[in-house]
Amino acid sequence: FCQPTGWALSTQRQQPTFFTAVLTDVDLVRHYSACLTFSETVTMTTSQPDDEDIEDHEHTLAHHSQMFAPKSLVIMSRLNYIETFR
Repeated sequence: FCQPTGWALSTQRQQPTFFTAVLTDVDLVRHYSACLTFSETVTMTTSQPDDEDIEDHEHTLAHHSQMFAPKSLVIMSRLNYIETFR
């Protein structure tokens, strides 16, 4: 629901997105939602296994990269205040 295009790490920061939706429960009560999705920086670190030879390890440095993960904030309400939620 919060990330309709799926959840995946990205190498580039994505522009924030905002959307609204109205959900209806089994009693026909409406629930209004406002969803803000933005990118959060995630640092990925990988290193060589411990059983590598020291000589081989000297030639290969640990790999550090910065990735971006989507993060969503959602407000759910029975009141239709979408512009206020924005």
